[in-house]
Amino acid sequence: MYPDRRRRADQAAFGYAGRQAVAGALLAAGEADIPVGVAAYGGVTGVRVAQLLGDDLPAWRPAPALVILSVLGLIAAVWLAMCLGQAALTWPGLP
Repeated sequence: MYPDRRRRADQAAFGYAGRQAVAGALLAAGEADIPVGVAAYGGVTGVRVAQLLGDDLPAWRPAPALVILSVLGLIAAVWLAMCLGQAALTWPGLP
């Protein structure tokens, strides 16, 4: 469901049942077993509850391992591009 549709659905629900009830239902649903295909969306529940209750949204910072792997991947991609460029310049028979 798109974020604007989700937000409208949340607003309609708390207009009917109240913010606390909707937040409690979201938290209860978030604690249930999450299917494997939906595991990537597990962090959305906390943000939705904070948004419903008017709290500050929690800050999200990537894990240090993710940052390190991203930098290493960028270095590897640049290195590969430079190697391919050098090979193209020095390959016999290429203009």
